[in-house]
Amino acid sequence: MSATVVLVESNGHPAADTIITSLPMGSVDAPNLDPDTNKITAGQNSFEKWIRAKITALTSDLNIVDNFRIYLSDIGAGWKADEGIKCNLSISDKVYVAASYPAGGPVASLSAVAIYDLPVDEPAQGNVGIGGDLSAQIIPTTTLPVYTDYAVLQLQTAVDTPTGAVNPKVLTVQWDEQ
Repeated sequence: MSATVVLVESNGHPAADTIITSLPMGSVDAPNLDPDTNKITAGQNSFEKWIRAKITALTSDLNIVDNFRIYLSDIGAGWKADEGIKCNLSISDKVYVAASYPAGGPVASLSAVAIYDLPVDEPAQGNVGIGGDLSAQIIPTTTLPVYTDYAVLQLQTAVDTPTGAVNPKVLTVQWDEQ
């Protein structure tokens, strides 16, 4: 029993979707970018990453796919001074608002959407909705493909963040299948 799910990044204007297997952040709005070539200057931010899961198939014995969660499951060697990853995924303030892809595409300026700290522990409940609803479910009669709402991420630094590559981190995208 399993669902076929891929991670998609949207870039540019109009949005172009690319299936991705990693999420390097940098100074350009591009999927699968080379962070060594597209470095972020201390005190600046990465371009926002607008990602979402795309569900393309369900096996015949699968009844429900739901409870999508995105979080940092491993922060590696840790954070550098004043480095952090912000996101739009907040359930702590009991408000969930699905982000709409911006008319001008992702920005490198301070994000007005990615304002919360990206969770470093698995959330107890879903933090990414479907159609603006955290409790939405994909069921066998759902027309596929289906996309989750966007998760918007941005690496932010300060002027005193040490130069050089940041420590790699592991972003986990997880869901429940019943």
